[in-house]
Amino acid sequence: MPEIWLDYNPSHALSPKIDLYGDIAVRTQINSGGWWRLIVRPNVRYFINETLLIAGGVGSFYTWNEEIEDRWEIRPWQGVTAVWPRLPFELQHVLRLEERFEFNTETWTSSNSLRLRYRLRAAKRWAGRWKPETYWRLLGSVELFGTLAGTEGQSQEQLRLTAGLERGSASPVRVRLELTWQKAGLFTGEGSFNELFLRLRIFHRWGG
Repeated sequence: MPEIWLDYNPSHALSPKIDLYGDIAVRTQINSGGWWRLIVRPNVRYFINETLLIAGGVGSFYTWNEEIEDRWEIRPWQGVTAVWPRLPFELQHVLRLEERFEFNTETWTSSNSLRLRYRLRAAKRWAGRWKPETYWRLLGSVELFGTLAGTEGQSQEQLRLTAGLERGSASPVRVRLELTWQKAGLFTGEGSFNELFLRLRIFHRWGG
């Protein structure tokens, strides 16, 4: 089931240790009986030091479905990110706890759950040959999802593998293209299926 994800990711520093950042995104499943999803997710992060930060936020996910009722999910979350150990490349660990409240927009019945996510990502950056202020960054990650309590809604991710390539410069804008394979549970609760999606992400740093 191929998907296309388009993301705009703004960020702004309130202080040397506190950032506001977020997601404004559109996602779609490009096959018969698919869906469209709009995501708005404001977040804040606090840098404890150069290699450790804590973060949190709340997401709004609205899904227009072709074959079932539309869904609206509210997703508060909290997490910690650590870069460890120190290697010639960056090795990043992200642990996130999410509370998920999903509503059927026809009946307003809800599916509520508590989910844990862990992502391990490796990244290697190198400067442009002719313009040192420009750079490329190659990324690869694996992410695991586990439901701790409650009933999962329409999105039931289990495992995600991602490869990405990023381009940046002295500009406050950088661009990343990602290709992801994902294993997810069926909405009916019977078995699982595979997904492949292409994701274009635009990161925009406001205010320096």
